[in-house]
This record gives sequence, structure tokens and C-alpha cells, in this order.
Amino acid sequence: MAFAEQLIAWYETNKRDLPWRNIRNPYFIWLSEVILQQTRVQQGLPYYLRFVETYPTVRALAAAEEKDVLRLWQGLGYYSRARNLLHTALLVVNEHQAEFPTTYKQLKKLKGIGDYTAAAIASFAFDEKVAVVDGNVFRVLARVFGVEDDISQAKSKKVFKEIAERELPNDKVAVYNQAIMEFGALYCKPVSPDCPNCIFLQTCVAAKTNRQTVLPVKNKKTIVKKRYFYYLLFEFEQKLLMHLRGEGDIWQGLYDFVLIEKNQQLLTPATEIIATAQTTQTEEIESEQATVEESHQEVANEKITEIGNEEVSNEEVSKEEIATENQPNAIANLIYPIFEQLNQQDLANFTGKLPIATPTDEKGLYLLRESPTYVHQLTHQTIYVQFWYLAVQNETLAQQLKTATQADFYTLPQVHDLPKPILIENFLKEIFGKLV
Repeated sequence: MAFAEQLIAWYETNKRDLPWRNIRNPYFIWLSEVILQQTRVQQGLPYYLRFVETYPTVRALAAAEEKDVLRLWQGLGYYSRARNLLHTALLVVNEHQAEFPTTYKQLKKLKGIGDYTAAAIASFAFDEKVAVVDGNVFRVLARVFGVEDDISQAKSKKVFKEIAERELPNDKVAVYNQAIMEFGALYCKPVSPDCPNCIFLQTCVAAKTNRQTVLPVKNKKTIVKKRYFYYLLFEFEQKLLMHLRGEGDIWQGLYDFVLIEKNQQLLTPATEIIATAQTTQTEEIESEQATVEESHQEVANEKITEIGNEEVSNEEVSKEEIATENQPNAIANLIYPIFEQLNQQDLANFTGKLPIATPTDEKGLYLLRESPTYVHQLTHQTIYVQFWYLAVQNETLAQQLKTATQADFYTLPQVHDLPKPILIENFLKEIFGKLV
């Protein structure tokens, strides 16, 4: 039996029941493919259902505000996908009369739609004979056929594309494309593939030569940068000071607190005591584009408490810092002295309400809580995070803080509706519960 025939037969018996399958609606197919880029099906499914419910047509999505799209996307990471989603929807509505192009070549011209997504839409919605090549497909083809080309090299992608096109059947192209991705996700997994039950066990090159852990070859290693974030959460009259993140760094278009970023971790006595002997979970993430089923592995990490994991794309790796020692004078003169004072205090046994001096001699600033150190794991960054929750009981000081940070105070319901990084969302839930 030919490779494609075996896959299709396996798929028709073992496929998962997913809402974006057995449909021809290019909008729903596109939504699912964008959401599943660098995201496990289990994680992406509820987001897909919420997007379809909130924006049932491409016109509805094109009419949305970016902050609302980002809020709905919150927690999925790779936020450039959400911004491109909105941009592409606008293009489809304004330049294509709300109708998706019907061919692979035409689809590739839309921003945010690359080789894989274009092939998926063209194949699944319009029956075009074009092969999908994602992380799952790389893995299956490399192992079954013994392909040793390095998948991190651009020239190797052409090799895999040619093999994928060669194996395409004359009919049931959409089913075959779904099948090879499903097989890679469920059986030919990155870690611990189910070789004993594999339909290709007798012919798979990797299985016969015991090279499942070697294939596919990927020599380019992901460089993970360490960053150290120190957040100051100011509350005034039941409103929180929130900062809109701009271009050039992670989380563009999302809101967080006033941030001091340092080049190294600052461990206060309180941090050492509170965070000792905790563990974190990290995700081993493959960097190929499109529908990758990543493995999930628990890793011990001393003196750290987990607050949340997200993925971040290469183009979102830090290019600038919001607030550092080289910050604007207004921030340097007001915020940094407050931060230095907080960092120098021994808060190991702190409870209650601690007065904090300000460089403007304004009274009415109190520390309510210091957090332990958390770790926030992104694909290309490990962020060590600490929070200070402060109450402002002086209107003049509140205005000074607002002006210095170019931020604004929001009520808790307003904060709830703002798009935020997941670590900010989780910390707010720790402080305010379901109110945000």
C-alpha cells in the first residue's frame, strides 16, 4: 500500500473530531490554522471557539478593535499573529469583497499567510492539489524516508516540499494533508513517538536504524535570553495604573504595570525565603511554523514560582526596554528612587501597610505587598518577575505618577477588558480574584 493510502486509511479510523474539519469555509479554516501555529490543539481549541462565536464572519473580525482582538487572544502568545489576523481580515474585506482568494499563490499574497497556511486553506477549502508542510510533516517525512537535511536551513524546506508534493495522491488531497499532520501530532511525536503501534514500523528508516531521536535533523539551537522585570503596581482610589506597551519589544499593544528592567536578578531576603524550593514548568517548543504539537515537560528550577507560560516569536524578541537605568528623566527622578527603596528594604516579615518615601516629598504612598520571584517562560526568553503592590493616597502623587510613566489609571472593570500578558493577568487574579 502506498504511503498516502496508508495514511488516509489510518486517519479515517483514528482522526480527532475537531470543529474546523469537514468544513469548506475558508474563514474558519484560516482562523484555526493561525491559532494553531506554535500552539497545541488542546490549548488552541477554546480560543478558536471563542473567536468563531465573537467574530462569526471575516467582516465581523475586520470591524473589530485591535485591543479587543488582543484581549480575546490573551494567553496564546505570539501576539503578532493576532495583529496580522486583523490586518488580513481588513485586506480580505476591503480588497477582495470579503471573499478569500481561492488559490495557493493568491492566498500567499495576504499578510500573515505564509506557505503552510496558504496551502492549508487552498487544500481544505478549495481542493487545490498542494502539499502542506509544517513541523509535523517535517518529522513524519524525515523519519519515514530517512531525510537527513537540516530543517533549520531554508534550502532543506525545498527538499521536504518536493517530497511532500511527490507523495500527494491524485484525489483526497485535503484528507491526506490532514492525515499526515494528525499522524505527526498523535504518533510520530517529537518526544517518545509511538513506534510499536506505527503503521510504518516495517518501512520507516528512522525506526529500522534507531534514529527517531536524531531525525529530523535540526542543528540551529534556540537561544533563550534571560530578562529581569520588576513591576510596580500603583492603586489610587480603586484604580490601577496601567501602561500600554509600544513597538519594538514583546507584548506590543498589551497593557502592563510600571516596569523597571535590570540586567541581573536582584534577590532581596524576602524573595529568597518566599521563592525557595519551588518548581516551574517550561515547554519544549519547536520553532517550525504552523500546526506544531509541542511536547510538555516539567523541569525543576530552584527558588522560582511559576506564574504562566506563553510563546513569543523571533520578531518579538526585545529591542528596547520600557524603563531602565537609562530611562527618561521623569521616570528616573520619580519611579527609580521608589524602586531602589523597595529593593533595599528587608521585607522578609512584612505585613500590613508600609509607608514609602517619594523623591517629591509627597506623602501617601504605601507598600501593601511584595511578591516572590516568578518565572515566565517564553520561547526565546526566560523572564524573572517580581511585583510590588502599592497604594497611592495622594491625588497630587497619583498625577505625578501618571505623567511620569505616560500611563493611566483604570477601574477594575476597565482593567478586565484590557489585553494583558498572561503573567499580568495571573498576578491581578492573585490580588483581586474574579474582579479582573
